[in-house]
Amino acid sequence: MSSQVNSKKFFLALVAVLVVHEVLGYTIHQVLMTPFYQETYSMWRMLEDINMGLVLLGGLIFSLFFMAVFTQGYEGKGLMEGGRYGLLIGNLIFFPALFVNYAVMPITFSMAVHWYGYGLVQTIACGFAAALVYQRA
Repeated sequence: MSSQVNSKKFFLALVAVLVVHEVLGYTIHQVLMTPFYQETYSMWRMLEDINMGLVLLGGLIFSLFFMAVFTQGYEGKGLMEGGRYGLLIGNLIFFPALFVNYAVMPITFSMAVHWYGYGLVQTIACGFAAALVYQRA
């Protein structure tokens, strides 16, 4: 593991993680989760009222921290290293959230489980993207 971060690799992987995060985020929340959101429509902003700038800012912040932590433990072991990292980060974020979201929001347990599962897929894919780009850049 190198103690110095390669700026070019970091930036390219950051962009890849951001793109993967946002594309999957759109797919998850605008396609796959739509039936759940329709069941709980009174809880959410109307699509035209969502501040997409803040959504993108959140994705950028996620991607920056995701890559900052990734580079600290990067060992150059390929895609599976990225997948394991994404799995750990996904469980860190989404497994506790499964229970907290269900406890504090009027949603079904099924909705909370879907958020967890899709979130895990999203972070694993981000890990794959980070490892793929970081090892090749």
